[in-house]
Amino acid sequence: MLLFPKSVKFKKSFSRKTISPSVKQSVSYFLLGDFGLISSEAGKINNKQLEAIRRILKRLLKACGKGWLKPFPNVPITKKPEEVRMGKGKTNVKFWAAFVNKGDVIIEMKGCSWVFAKKVFLQIKRKLSVKTYLKINQSF
Repeated sequence: MLLFPKSVKFKKSFSRKTISPSVKQSVSYFLLGDFGLISSEAGKINNKQLEAIRRILKRLLKACGKGWLKPFPNVPITKKPEEVRMGKGKTNVKFWAAFVNKGDVIIEMKGCSWVFAKKVFLQIKRKLSVKTYLKINQSF
């Protein structure tokens, strides 16, 4: 079951060609968990990647721990097919994406060992299109 919003005000949004980093400092702190996966660059994560991450978390965190997926795909991305002439309007929504900035927390985990969390995060890193790194909560 892919993630996308139930309803939106406008079906199609303006294209966001460049992903500019936000003005805020890259402060990455955890609200819920002890371990986290943090983006080290700005980029977009589509709903298929988020679904793959959600399945990995559900499969591996059955016995121990709990995981939280932070970004939600709320930006519609449209794309014209190959070899189509210019004009004729904007096409339908191809997929939904979530834009992440540098320093944004993507996943938080709690209730498991560091070795197990590292194993889970390495599997998740392979599915993402942005570079990430692992971080431990300071109060842990």
